Amino acid sequence: MLLYLLFGITVTIAAHQCPPCRTWIEHQLRNAHIPGLAAIVVNSSDILYEQDFGFHSPPGNVTYYTNVGAVWGALAIERISGLTFENYVRQGIIDPSGISTSDASYRLSSFTMRKIDLVDQYVYNVSLLSIYHQIIPQLNVVQATNSTDWLYIPHYSISVYPAAMLRMSARSLSIYLRLFLNNFSPDLLRNVSSMNEMLHVSRQEGSLDEPGVQYVGHRGWMPGVAHTMMVNEKRSLGIILLSNGDITWSDSLAKQASSTLTDITGQLFDCFEQ
Repeated sequence: MLLYLLFGITVTIAAHQCPPCRTWIEHQLRNAHIPGLAAIVVNSSDILYEQDFGFHSPPGNVTYYTNVGAVWGALAIERISGLTFENYVRQGIIDPSGISTSDASYRLSSFTMRKIDLVDQYVYNVSLLSIYHQIIPQLNVVQATNSTDWLYIPHYSISVYPAAMLRMSARSLSIYLRLFLNNFSPDLLRNVSSMNEMLHVSRQEGSLDEPGVQYVGHRGWMPGVAHTMMVNEKRSLGIILLSNGDITWSDSLAKQASSTLTDITGQLFDCFEQ
């Protein structure tokens, strides 16, 4: 009992350190079965905090935005611009942002020389193997080597790629987030009114998980991937969490992983907003 109480006190104190204690975050990730995490906090000009945790997290993760509506938007862009959506994003966003061509791409083939930097995807629940084989056989999910608890998901792509699958490192993504905090530049955003459209609340982020808190941003997930990119209401601080956690099936493990990422986001905002 004494050891349990001492451990509980240690974790509680660590959670309120600023920045949050590395041991506390590692403990949270381990309990939620999230193998790896890249966490970055930025203001409008600098990276204030940058840490990687667990398995192979920092160099190149998968980030994305969701909803099939994005695919229709991409189709309109292609018709108007005469470019593929991939090239439009490259020429209109990635290159003007100063993000390296080797750090951001929709194509796995773009990372042929950097395969070691691509984060692997895992799912903690071997009982899901037959379900994956039945529902999504094209993912080629297998039991992880030397593990009785984990499934391994090889790198994959999807046909509606504008709605997902833009791969880049957390540090490269932070460049874009800092530009967002600064209302972008004329090279990136020619119509100022577009900024107001971006800030339009289409769904209340934070209203359920963090009552009384309003964030601007998005949480997204796919098999073996769970990410967060949020900005505080004043748009003075932004947080990126890129993880290879899994919240696909909405079971107790998924809820725990989602709650863990929410808790870490809240701790980082509480710390750096002071």
